[in-house]
Amino acid sequence: MADESKPSIIIKKVKKVSGGHHGGAWKVAYADFVTAMMAFFLLLWLLSSVPTEKLIGIADYFTPTVGIRDGKGIGFDGGKSPQYDGSNAGNPKSNQSIVFGAPSQGNIITAPESSQPNNNLDFFSLAQSIKDGIKKDSELAQFSDHIIIDETKEGLRIQVVDKKGRPIFKPGTTQLEPYSKIIFSKLSNIIKYMPNYLAVYGHTNGTTSPTFDHWTISSQRAIVARLFMETSGVDDEQFNRVAGKANRDLLIIDNPNAPENIRISIIMLRN
Repeated sequence: MADESKPSIIIKKVKKVSGGHHGGAWKVAYADFVTAMMAFFLLLWLLSSVPTEKLIGIADYFTPTVGIRDGKGIGFDGGKSPQYDGSNAGNPKSNQSIVFGAPSQGNIITAPESSQPNNNLDFFSLAQSIKDGIKKDSELAQFSDHIIIDETKEGLRIQVVDKKGRPIFKPGTTQLEPYSKIIFSKLSNIIKYMPNYLAVYGHTNGTTSPTFDHWTISSQRAIVARLFMETSGVDDEQFNRVAGKANRDLLIIDNPNAPENIRISIIMLRN
């Protein structure tokens, strides 16, 4: 009886279960974020400390060499694109991304002559594009008889010639006529987007004059043409040579005194 009166003792064991391992993936993600932010601010610091000239050089290194930015291959209204809308006209630094006379990239190998690239087709297409552009430009079209485009051993040649009663320079001087400035300005808007080096030559005809020397005035006119092209946006570094040829290289051999022999030749050289 005594044993039956004793209360029962119940022992409750609480089994504690740990929460387990939560993982450290968030730590990795956070570390990546902090590293990226550190690299970003380091880049900003470097950009702010590098001179502008070096930044331009770095940008040019990653900028592909181009020929003409205009969608139709010319700098006239008919071929405007978002890359060229005429807003850079007159800015000598507007074509900084062009590497004039840039060599081909890669290793130099010897190949048979027949497999070498032919520039004739490129120059022919370019010449045709320029001629078409002249026709479409109403302001320039009225002076189209002053412009002769052909191909020589040196490259693509654009000649701005005198016409009877309408000279390019005031007779006996190095002063451009107003309409000549229009011609050179329009042509400069095309040439400044070319990667080719340029040669500029001044020419005279067979007419003799006691007031000027053929060599001197042809050289001075070539320099004046170059300077005007620079003010119209052609980079100084694009010019390879400027010279006067006097009356030694006549356009119309049979008529040495023809006004067309007085001219400025602009040659886009084969690179």
